[in-house]
Amino acid sequence: MNIGAHYNQTIAKPITENNLYGLRNKLFMYNLDESLVAMKRSLMFIYSIAKQKKSCILIANTCADYDNIVKKIAISNSQNYVNSHWVGGMLTNWKQINKSVKAFSFFSSNFKTFLNNKSIRLPRYLKMFKYFRGVTNMKKLPDVVIVIDPLQSREVIHEAILLNIPVISFTGYNNSNFIGNTQGITYPIPVNNNSINFIYFYLNLVHKILKLNK
Repeated sequence: MNIGAHYNQTIAKPITENNLYGLRNKLFMYNLDESLVAMKRSLMFIYSIAKQKKSCILIANTCADYDNIVKKIAISNSQNYVNSHWVGGMLTNWKQINKSVKAFSFFSSNFKTFLNNKSIRLPRYLKMFKYFRGVTNMKKLPDVVIVIDPLQSREVIHEAILLNIPVISFTGYNNSNFIGNTQGITYPIPVNNNSINFIYFYLNLVHKILKLNK
């Protein structure tokens, strides 16, 4: 409760009514026992994936608050991440996207130092750096996608659904445009997904689990 996982906004109807504990000061309160069960299930699944040889985990993040920790966890565990912007077709058109990723990786490994030393800014390179820097080592489609904000990452979830890729995400409140509420999210975790402390707490647990399998 100290990390704010149990409170949620009242601006919208929660998508997980069965997991509500009640209402306090016009704020929804989640049943943290249910949240804990859901969190453990997701972490056990991540552990099972991480044990596999050549496991591939992708963290999809659209919130700048989590850029640093997402990048740190992915890189330190030889996994993959996307910060800020999702390129449409990253999953469903992976073969073609991967060609662009390889081209960016080749150019970056050969000219990044030169560009930095000369203070040369190439708009196309900077754009590709922003989009692809976290997936240069992704050799195949991910075994699981961890989505930080399902409302801002609906396209990520949609692509994962089409390819039957398991999705882990935090389900806090409803949105009429959100695809089938929690449908498509294989491991929904009913919490206040606006709690920065909780997101950091969960991602640190993911980091520890990935370290166990290195």
